[in-house]
Amino acid sequence: MGKHLGILIDAGLARRRRNGRAIGFELVPHGLEPATKHIEALPMAPTGTVSPVIAPPEV
Repeated sequence: MGKHLGILIDAGLARRRRNGRAIGFELVPHGLEPATKHIEALPMAPTGTVSPVIAPPEV
C-alpha cells in the first residue's frame, strides 16, 4: 500500500499530511489536469470528452 501511495504522490495525484504520529493521505482533485490537457490537444482527440474522475470538493 505504501508504494502505491508513494507513486500517486510522485505523480501529483495525492498528498501526504502528517498530524503527530498519524499520517493521512488525500487525493488531489486537479492532479490529472496536465494529462487531460495533453490528450485533448491531440489531433484526433474529441473535444470535451475527457473529464476528471474525481470531482473537486464543494465549498
